[in-house]
Amino acid sequence: MISLVPTSPQYAELWQQWRQEPNSIHYNPIVGSDLEGLRRRMQSCSSDLSNLKAAEEFQFFIQWTGQLVGTVSLKNVSFMMSYGEIGYGVGEEYQGKGIGSEGIRTFVSKIFSETSLRRLFAYVAEDNFASRRLLEKNGFEQEGICREHYIINGTPTNEVLYGLLRQDWEKGNKFSSPEITKKYRGMIVEESLEDPTIINNISIQNVQITSPSRWHIYTVSLSKEQIDQYQKFLKRGPWYMHFWRGDDIVAVFKDKTFHLSKNDKGTWLPAIAYGKSIGIPEEQLDFLTEGK
Repeated sequence: MISLVPTSPQYAELWQQWRQEPNSIHYNPIVGSDLEGLRRRMQSCSSDLSNLKAAEEFQFFIQWTGQLVGTVSLKNVSFMMSYGEIGYGVGEEYQGKGIGSEGIRTFVSKIFSETSLRRLFAYVAEDNFASRRLLEKNGFEQEGICREHYIINGTPTNEVLYGLLRQDWEKGNKFSSPEITKKYRGMIVEESLEDPTIINNISIQNVQITSPSRWHIYTVSLSKEQIDQYQKFLKRGPWYMHFWRGDDIVAVFKDKTFHLSKNDKGTWLPAIAYGKSIGIPEEQLDFLTEGK
């Protein structure tokens, strides 16, 4: 079982070691960097996918049986086109154990769960068949050959372009975790957020503007993990957001979360009482859902 650990400059020596291994040098256009340079690069990276504008590169370390064994990254994100490039690598002593494939699968699941990106892509050296198989196992499709795309060790090298669409990943795919695909629909008021630009990072189904208050209300799709993350961006004061899935309604305030039953209004009373205590009119505490 693997997990993804947020990047940290304290792992720079380990990363440098992997970058200097023969396979890494043979197949990748490694940019020379001393240890301090790597630390600076890692400091500029982020591991918070809820805000894709926070950095140019997002990096995680792959942890397996308590050890750090490789990395995954997301970079070259286009907000206009809603795509991004992934990278990955596993230390040579840990290769051939299925760690790379599981690391990619976990990372792709995390990206599609926590962002609104619609497409991921990766470049792989044409003769790096082991790395190409890792992508293919996780649903990436070969989209073309980029001739002499990189110069590696002084030699122009063909790279294979692989791509994965969100819609393909979501179609009853065998690559996603069941827990990640259990998403809530919900409503978020743009004006309730400390940083409204984070709306750009999630899947939006609908937008409406109220009158006369001119609030921008977004109907969105979020996982439970994302709901917890977005609670941190909620302003203090008379604001809340709510989400639903089946009979379950989640009412989220800045400092409190309430779980309500759609069909049992008695479960609503604590959330309504708390909302009124922070200045929200009772008529706005209606927790509207589809089908009500």
